[in-house]
Amino acid sequence: MSSLSGEQCYTSMFDAGDGSMPHIELARSADALLIAPATADVIGKLANGLADDLLTCIALCTKAPVFIAPAMNTEMYRHPIVQQNCEKLRSLNVTFIDSVEGGLACGTYGYGHIAEKETIVETVAKAIQ
Repeated sequence: MSSLSGEQCYTSMFDAGDGSMPHIELARSADALLIAPATADVIGKLANGLADDLLTCIALCTKAPVFIAPAMNTEMYRHPIVQQNCEKLRSLNVTFIDSVEGGLACGTYGYGHIAEKETIVETVAKAIQ
């Protein structure tokens, strides 16, 4: 990813050796945080205040607007627990970029396909202008 983006990519909450805390620095410097695709796991972690990896630590630390674009199997997405977690996050001002119908990673077709990239980009861009 670093070679494609020309930017440093982070994979750990703690940088080896220099004492820096990337999860704090990244959270503070963000104009927005987009989680795409967002799994049921990451949605559940955030809804319940769990921060056990770089992404969830950044999400719980940032003051920037947070956007979630869910992508998962139809039955998972529609499960009452997942929907409760989504509603909880919405009540905390997290913006959801809703899934659409389409081909799913499990080989089926249904609701839970990630929104089109243009929709995702437009939604975030409008919010941070």
